[in-house]
Amino acid sequence: MKKSIKIFVIAAVSALFATACNVDKVNPTYVPTSGSGVSFVQSIIDDAEILASASTYDIIIARGNASSALTINLDVTDVPEGITCPSSVSFAAGEYSAALSLNIANMEVGSSYSGSISIAEGEYNENISVATVEFNIAKAYTWVSLGKGQFCEAFWEGFFSECEVLKAEGFERYRFINPYGPSAESVKKPEYVELWVINDEGNVKWSTFNTGFDYDGAGSFIKAYWPSDLSASYASKESLCGFWEKDIIVLVPCFYIDGVGGWPSNNYPIAFCLPGRSQASFEDWLVENGIW
Repeated sequence: MKKSIKIFVIAAVSALFATACNVDKVNPTYVPTSGSGVSFVQSIIDDAEILASASTYDIIIARGNASSALTINLDVTDVPEGITCPSSVSFAAGEYSAALSLNIANMEVGSSYSGSISIAEGEYNENISVATVEFNIAKAYTWVSLGKGQFCEAFWEGFFSECEVLKAEGFERYRFINPYGPSAESVKKPEYVELWVINDEGNVKWSTFNTGFDYDGAGSFIKAYWPSDLSASYASKESLCGFWEKDIIVLVPCFYIDGVGGWPSNNYPIAFCLPGRSQASFEDWLVENGIW
């Protein structure tokens, strides 16, 4: 899980509101002049690995004085649709932290949600508090290995491989791992190609990816574009992209080199085979259907 988080430690919040004594250098004790001494523990949350099954997500708010119960109001005007945020959060007496619990049951898996939440005006000390937390969160798919599948790309020099296939649990979404073979970091072969079903007819979509081929040896990789991502004029090709058999997915991309040109109008397919079919059977199918 990749997070970019600025930590505002609860203990530090408490310390700011306590009498301090340093025998080497005596500093004046800080006395809060306004607000209730509350602060978000984080100013930025970037979390794209929330479990798909999660229905809540907690953001921590801290305070420095826990002598009595406290309720603070929140400004939630910048919370996106799909997330429900309470308008206040409460501390019990003796509690230095409280969880602001977001309802994320309606978040779509795989989509990012960005916004911010603030402590209401006048209920924090502007000199020390983190009064606003900005967030960018997403639910992640749970990937399950189906085993070894196969891949054929006959457009450029021709490429055939066996590769691991992952399926998103509960979704018609697949990843074919290292279809062009593993590569060094300097070579922009895709770590995986991700495909997902978009309608009842079994048509599939993908995010544009580099193929394994460098046109001029100088980093001009041929890309396999989802047709509409290159131009709306190629959208008719998308009806050809999908399950041609119950275990075989065919793409008809627009092949293009950014800034150079390509072969977007030609129908050169790429084929992916789910686990269970022998290589000989897959090859026979490719020949019979004019792909190989």
